[in-house]
Amino acid sequence: MLPDTGAVLHDLRGAFGVSGEALAPLAGGFTASTVVVLAAGEPTHVAKIWPEGAEPPAHVEATTRLVATLGRHLDSADVAAPVPTVSGRWVGRLGGRPATVSRFVPGGAAPDTARTWSLSGRILAELHALDPATVPALPHGDGGRGVATWARGLMTHVGPGDARWAGVASRADEVHRILDRLDRLDGLVERVADDGGPRVVCHTDFGGENLVQHEGGRPVVLDWDEALVSYPEHDLWIATRTDAREFLRTYTEAGGVSELSATRFELACLARYVGDFAARLELLLHGADGAAVPELRRGIEEWGFSRWAGLDARMTTIREALSPAG
Repeated sequence: MLPDTGAVLHDLRGAFGVSGEALAPLAGGFTASTVVVLAAGEPTHVAKIWPEGAEPPAHVEATTRLVATLGRHLDSADVAAPVPTVSGRWVGRLGGRPATVSRFVPGGAAPDTARTWSLSGRILAELHALDPATVPALPHGDGGRGVATWARGLMTHVGPGDARWAGVASRADEVHRILDRLDRLDGLVERVADDGGPRVVCHTDFGGENLVQHEGGRPVVLDWDEALVSYPEHDLWIATRTDAREFLRTYTEAGGVSELSATRFELACLARYVGDFAARLELLLHGADGAAVPELRRGIEEWGFSRWAGLDARMTTIREALSPAG
């Protein structure tokens, strides 16, 4: 539940220097709630507010600082300009809760077209060309260790026949199949940890609702909270959603990393699928609102089980795309 609207509007003025008259909820996000700030009936800003008793990830100050400088590095896209607090920091408090504020970007998700995918390849090439040393406080990815530990910890709280699995995976062998996926993830983590491959600045949640076709302007990349330094495939795994060969060709021709690895692609895909599964399972286990349960169960099935089932086929496509022949 969001804090009192009056308190949020009061703190927006006091902490961020932003005036507003009303708030409107904005769909999306698992951990934080997002609202649009309205002035004279028009959207002007977006505020991301973390739950009571929770703090945003420690690196959000660094990732927001990254966004504030990206306009100088990206030629093919813009970012939603963050608004600093009156004290010069990027994370403030609204209604007693930690929050960040950015400019509102009118428009909708970029369409799923060949042009959008070509543009996405160019944007990621520009991002990956950024020297990580220019953002010294940006965290370095753990290569998937954290998500594996997180999911394995959650699995200790469920077992075959657990009622909370109803409608998701009631078969007794599903728990064992999940643990098998985690073992596979562990193996990939170890193989990639010391592979000496390139590490770049990654968005980690590129595309979809986070790539907005700005009305009358260039596309805008949103939601940089989880940006970090990692292997380029941490972003490029989205090639599995389109013509992988063409997408990666566009990326490399635009100056992207040429030393790509099928193993790192597999790690990126599986870590993403496990993370999407774990985020929903955590909410399901910790007493999610009853109205949200069906959607969480659907998400576990779609983003967890179904994606795992298709991983090997996707990896065949990636290996073909990385092959110099064809």
